[in-house]
Amino acid sequence: MDYKETLRSPQSKWDKRFASKPLQLSEPEPFLVEHVDYLKPGKILDLACGDGRNAVYLSTKGYKVTAIDNSKVALKRLRQFAKDQKQNIDTHQLDLETNDNLTLTGKFDNIIVIHYKPLDKVLFELPKNLTSKGVLLICTFNYHHAANTDFPEKYCLKKDELISTFIDLTLLKHVSFKDSRGNFDGYIFQNK
Repeated sequence: MDYKETLRSPQSKWDKRFASKPLQLSEPEPFLVEHVDYLKPGKILDLACGDGRNAVYLSTKGYKVTAIDNSKVALKRLRQFAKDQKQNIDTHQLDLETNDNLTLTGKFDNIIVIHYKPLDKVLFELPKNLTSKGVLLICTFNYHHAANTDFPEKYCLKKDELISTFIDLTLLKHVSFKDSRGNFDGYIFQNK
């Protein structure tokens, strides 16, 4: 199953995608690894965590991680990877396309969103879930990726799209970059 076919699709398609992958933990997102020092010590919410490559990485760094994803298969894989690494990660299945009530998950010192463009209703909820001086790190495909591939433009960030999105957050860093996987924008914000 092609990755773009599973975007904004029913849970069963995501479950099939993750079920077809070898049971091997992938490397964490390079943008996250390069910028982990921006994160505040404490609790992290990994939004649309997939099968946990970033959640497990952050847990091994000493963060208390809560991971949310739509796919029960991805979360099962994450729990296995966490167990293999002797890590404790709190997992929750939540469809971010139909449920925007992230306040049920509590407040976090950090929120990460990797390779996922939340709908506006979820995006605007994120600052409400940050503690004082909490950090929001987002890294996902940008408009160049859509132009250079058949990846749908609506799932890619527009040029500088998030720079002025969060009125209560301070932009610490914004970079556009290209690597072997495609074109990305990375943003790091801090709560007041």
